[in-house]
Amino acid sequence: MIDFLKKDITAFMTDSTDSSMSKGSEAVMDYIMSWALRNVVNKDVEKKSPNLHHQCKYMLCKLLEKEHFNDYNVDIVKVWKEWENIDLFVEVELHNKDGNNERHIIVIENKVYSTMKPNQRDEYPKKVVEWKDQDDDWKDAKTHYCVVTCCTPSDSSYENLKTFCSGTDWRVLSSEEIVDWYVNTYTESKLFNDFWFRHW
Repeated sequence: MIDFLKKDITAFMTDSTDSSMSKGSEAVMDYIMSWALRNVVNKDVEKKSPNLHHQCKYMLCKLLEKEHFNDYNVDIVKVWKEWENIDLFVEVELHNKDGNNERHIIVIENKVYSTMKPNQRDEYPKKVVEWKDQDDDWKDAKTHYCVVTCCTPSDSSYENLKTFCSGTDWRVLSSEEIVDWYVNTYTESKLFNDFWFRHW
């Protein structure tokens, strides 16, 4: 099992900026997460950076609520940033070992230091349902609504966010919960390691 990286390694997300200025941090998180999810179908990454590919696929399957991610082959991952003001809108096509095809939509709101607003919680799912109703290819896709926060599960902010989303389709996930700690080594990407395996 790996542990958090030592503090003497350069922190990608840490500079002199006031930590309360969350908007820029959340935009960076959008780009990093989009890149990680798209790496799942990047054959060059899969071949040359197997540890990175493992972590990226693990992340995707956590968002898809799939525990046994080796049972699935991911064929397509497409990501849009700020579609209808949603941080990340993701289309996923995959098939299992039996050859059965699945289509999934992942709606992601990234929260670094800010909290989720009522209109985001309540209105974003309505926009997705409206879009699905107009697209025959994705009408039957399973939709996953995910709030990803840098708060740890032990933080009161994490619990407050879970309470806020209680009774809705939104799941709250800590950034710690969507990476695999039960491996023997970090990835080949210093950027990935510095972002996901560090407190910032």
